[in-house]
Amino acid sequence: MERNGKTSKLNISVSKYIAYLSLFTAIVIIATDFLAIPNGLGYNNLGDAFIFTAAYFFGGYFGFFVGGIGSAIADVILGYTIYAPFTLVIKGVMAFIVFAIVKCLGKVNKPLSKIVAFIAASVFMAVGYFATNAIIANNILVGFSDLLSDFLQGIISTSVAFLLTSALEKTPVFKNLLKSNYNTYDDKKKILCINDLSAVGNCSLTTAMAILPALNHEVIPFATAYLSAQTGYSNYIMKDLSSLSKDYFKHLKEIGVTVDFIFCGFSPSNETVETAAKIKSEISVPLLIDPVLGDGGKLYDCFDNSFVEKTKNAIKDADYITPNLTEACLLTDTDYNEIINSENFLERVLNLARKLPAENVIITGAAKDGIIYNVCKFSGGDFVFKTKQLPETYSGTGDVFASLFTGFLCKGYPPEKAAYKAAELTYEGVYFSFKNKRDKKSGLDIAYLLKKIK
Repeated sequence: MERNGKTSKLNISVSKYIAYLSLFTAIVIIATDFLAIPNGLGYNNLGDAFIFTAAYFFGGYFGFFVGGIGSAIADVILGYTIYAPFTLVIKGVMAFIVFAIVKCLGKVNKPLSKIVAFIAASVFMAVGYFATNAIIANNILVGFSDLLSDFLQGIISTSVAFLLTSALEKTPVFKNLLKSNYNTYDDKKKILCINDLSAVGNCSLTTAMAILPALNHEVIPFATAYLSAQTGYSNYIMKDLSSLSKDYFKHLKEIGVTVDFIFCGFSPSNETVETAAKIKSEISVPLLIDPVLGDGGKLYDCFDNSFVEKTKNAIKDADYITPNLTEACLLTDTDYNEIINSENFLERVLNLARKLPAENVIITGAAKDGIIYNVCKFSGGDFVFKTKQLPETYSGTGDVFASLFTGFLCKGYPPEKAAYKAAELTYEGVYFSFKNKRDKKSGLDIAYLLKKIK
C-alpha cells in the first residue's frame, strides 16, 4: 500500500523533521566545541549527551546524522580534521546503539534501558577513540592517552542525557515522538459504540466488538437496530431500537459509566446521532461519526433527503468523520458522477474532504482506474493512501476500516498513522477474503484480521 503526504516515519511533517534535524545538529556542534567541562586531565564536552537525546527520541538514522555529521563538523571547526572521518563513524554508531538497546529493553524497564544504552554507547566511543588514536599515531600505546578522559566523558554524557530525556519525555511533543518511534501505543480506552447489530454479515457492531477488544479497548455497545441480516442481502428483518438511546445513555450516567471515545455509525434515526453529539459536549470526549447514507452514487432506500440534511447538521459536532465517496457527495451536495468522471479525480475528492465541516475527515474507498484512494484531511495536513482495487467488494469493509481507525486512535496513534494502519489491515482483509472466494455479503473474514492485529 502506498501513501502520499508530507510526513516522516515519526508522523511529523517533513519540514518539522528537517527543523529538528538542523536544530540538534547545531546543538551538537555548539555543545562539542563550546561547552567544555574541565576534568583534571583536560576537558570534556556535552556533545554526546545531545546525540543520545536525539537518538532516543528520533531514532537511529536521525541520531547518526546528528551525531556523525554534527560531531565531524565540530572536529573540523576545532582543527582536528584528521579525526573527522573516525568521528563520523564512532558518533553515528553510538546513536544506533542507543536506539537499538532502548527499543529492545524499553518495554521492560525504560529508565534502566536508557542507562544501559547510554553507557554502552559511551564504552563504544571510548574504545573507538582508543583505536583511532592508535591508528593515527601508528602506536597502540598512544591509544591509552585519552582513554580515562573518554570514560569520564561517558559518565557525564550519560548523566546529562538521562536527566534531559526524562524531562523532555513528559512533554506532549516528545511523548508522542517516543510512542511513534518505539510503537509503544498501549493506552486502553472505553469506547461507546453506537451502531446496528446484524445477525448475519460481518459489519457494524459485529466488527467493532471484535476489533476494538483485540486492540486492548473496552467496548460499551448500543444497538441502534437489530437486523436478521445486513442490508446487502436481498431482504432482511429490522427492528429499530434507536428510540431507546436517551434512556440507555441516561442509565449509563446514573450507574457511573464513563467513556473515553464515542464511535457512532448506522442508525435508522438521527435522534441517536444527535444524542451522541450531546453526550460528547457534556463529557468532552472525541466523537467519530461514520455517516451511513449510501454507496455507489445512490442514497440507501431506508433514508430520504431530510435524513441527509439532519446528518449534515450532526457531523458538525464530530471530531472525525469517515464517509465513503457517495456519502461525502451527499453531505456536500456534489454530483457523484461528475466526481467519478473528472480528470482531476483525486484533487476533486480532496476538495470534498476540505468542504466537510469536521476537523478530521477520511473519505474512504474512492475508486478510480483500478486504484482505491482513502483521502484524508487532518488538522496536521492532507494525506492520501492508495491500494490496488480488487475485482470484488465486500459488505462492511467501511465498518472494518472505521473500527480499526478508532482503535488505533484510542491507542494514541496520530490520525495519519492510525489511518495508514487501518487502511493497510483493511486491504489485507479484503485480499484474503477475495483469495479465499468468500461470499461478499458475508463481509470480511474477521477471524483472519484479528490474527493480523495480534
